[in-house]
Amino acid sequence: MIGVFRSNNPLNASILFVYGLLLKLYWFMHLPSITRRSADGFLYNALVDLLKPGLEEWRILEAALVYFLLFTQAMSVNYFMNSRKMVSGNNFLPAMSYLLITSLLPEWNMLSPTLIVNSILIWFFFKVSTLGSGNQIRSVLFNIGLAIGICSFLYLPSLFFVVILLIGVGMVRPPKIFEMGMVFLGLLTTWYFLAAALYLTDKTQLFEMMDLFFEWPDILLNRLVVTGMALLALLLLVGFYFVQAQSSKQIVRVRKGWGFVLANLILLLLIPLFQFNPDLRDWIMTLVPVSLFVGAGFYYLSVRPIRMVLHWGVVLFIVYYQYFR
Repeated sequence: MIGVFRSNNPLNASILFVYGLLLKLYWFMHLPSITRRSADGFLYNALVDLLKPGLEEWRILEAALVYFLLFTQAMSVNYFMNSRKMVSGNNFLPAMSYLLITSLLPEWNMLSPTLIVNSILIWFFFKVSTLGSGNQIRSVLFNIGLAIGICSFLYLPSLFFVVILLIGVGMVRPPKIFEMGMVFLGLLTTWYFLAAALYLTDKTQLFEMMDLFFEWPDILLNRLVVTGMALLALLLLVGFYFVQAQSSKQIVRVRKGWGFVLANLILLLLIPLFQFNPDLRDWIMTLVPVSLFVGAGFYYLSVRPIRMVLHWGVVLFIVYYQYFR
C-alpha cells in the first residue's frame, strides 16, 4: 500500500478514497449523537441547530459530511506538501497518512468545530508559506485575518492562529508593522460585521462570549487511547528523524518550511488548553502538521519490511480498536 501511494499516479486519489472509507467504516456506522459544548463557537452551534434534525434522522448524511471534510483535508494536505516541494518527489503519502492517523481515535471521526477549522487551517498554512513571493501581500494578509476571524466563530481559541502567522511571516520575510496591521484589520472586520448583524436584527442576546483561560484536560486515558497515542508518536518520531536526516540536502526554503510546520505542531498542541474542559477532538488540529512528518517518514524510509510493519501495525490496531475492544 505504501508503494502505491509513493507514486503520483492520478488514479491514487480513487484508491485513497476507498482506503480511507474502509479505515473509518466502523466509526461512521457508530457515530455518537451530535453534541455541543460550552467551548464551541456560536457559529458551530448555529450550524448544529440547522443541521442536527436532518443529520440525526439520516445518520449516513452525517457520516458523509464528516468523510467529505476528512478526505478533502487529506487531499489539501497532500497538495501543500507537493506544491511546496517538501520532499524530493510528488506522492500521495501525506494524504494517506492523514486518513490513517485520524482513524486512530473515534473522537477524530465525528463532527466538531475543530474538524471544520482544519479545512481553513490547511488553507492558512499554504497562504502563509507563499508570503515570500508575489506583490499582493497586504490583500493576502487581510484575507488571512478574515479566515482567522471566521475560525474564531467556530472555535474561539483559533484566535491564537495569529501567533502562528507571526512566526510564519518571520520565517519567510521581515515582518512590517503596517502589513501585520492588515491581519488585525481583517480579523476585526469579521467581528464588526457580526456585531452589526446581531444589532440590526435585534439578536445581540444570542451571542455569548466564551472566556479564554488555561485548563489542563481531564481525559480518560485507557490502554487503547494510550496505545493509539504511542503509535502516533512513533510515526511522528520516524518522520521527524528522516526530515532532519534530509535537511542537509534541502534548499533553504524547504528547511524553513519544515521549521514552520514544527512550530505549528508545538503551538497547536497548546492551543486547545486555552478553553474550558478540552477533550481529544480538539487535538485533531495537530494532525495537519503531524501528517506531513508521517508522510515524509514513509517516503524516505527505504527499508520496505519496516515500512510495512509500521503501516500495517497501525491498521491492525485501528481494526482491533474498532471491532474487538
